[in-house]
Amino acid sequence: MTVSPTPCAVSTTSGPGDFFGFPRRRAAHSISNDGTETLECLVIGQRLDQDVADYPNQHKRLYRNNGEWNLVDMADIRVLREPTQK
Repeated sequence: MTVSPTPCAVSTTSGPGDFFGFPRRRAAHSISNDGTETLECLVIGQRLDQDVADYPNQHKRLYRNNGEWNLVDMADIRVLREPTQK
């Protein structure tokens, strides 16, 4: 298995019993099994009522709002109001 904690990071090879932690609000990460054995992963995280996740390779954004999930093309996202400066 190889793990890349950021899109431009060097991959890390892992073995049985290894642990990888990915901090929130950081660049995307990816995990791929390039071996011949089955890769078993235990994935733990939060499921907030409102959340947003980007999938840059697919050019998609996932919006989660109170149980409803909406996957949209990033090209279709429009800014309705710019943030105000304080």
